[in-house]
Amino acid sequence: SFRERIKQLQDPDVALRDKVLILHDFGFEAGFGDYVQEFIAAGGITELVKVASGNWPEGGVKGSSLPEDTVVVISPKRHQSMRRVAWGALADMVNYQPYCEEMSRCGLAAKLPELIKAAVPLYRWGQTYDHMYGHGSSTDQIQYIANRMLSCAAGLVGLMNPAANMVFVAAAAPVMAQVMRMWQTSKEGVNLGE
Repeated sequence: SFRERIKQLQDPDVALRDKVLILHDFGFEAGFGDYVQEFIAAGGITELVKVASGNWPEGGVKGSSLPEDTVVVISPKRHQSMRRVAWGALADMVNYQPYCEEMSRCGLAAKLPELIKAAVPLYRWGQTYDHMYGHGSSTDQIQYIANRMLSCAAGLVGLMNPAANMVFVAAAAPVMAQVMRMWQTSKEGVNLGE
């Protein structure tokens, strides 16, 4: 059940690789709308928000020694952290209104502007796809995380009451302007972050 697996995520004795696989299961099982109410009732969104956005490391995820940011080998070409997989699941779930409402209730919408502000400047334009996935402990998790944060932001703003999200939109606007500036710079041949 979802509740049993959430308890495993919270258990310090469960191996990190097993926790990453549980988070993948959540994305596959709950991420496509078949178990929305069951997953919410079990505390699944609360746990995903906690793993994704809680304990955000001051220097970024790359140098973090937190369990959420420890990269584990899922397969030869899949090296992932708990935080990365949690963001992936949340980004898939913003397609469903009940999940969005629960994410907002758990504080994700309020946290996102600051989290995006911390993550986007670390995004390395032009970095190869392979480096995001298959470089062992040096795999750059922030590439995927920043992308999925922006997906969450777009989903929350798009699917929830726009009037209730004006503060969020206003806070996110300067960050999106920075994203566009960085994208334009990268198109001109500068690989930021190198």
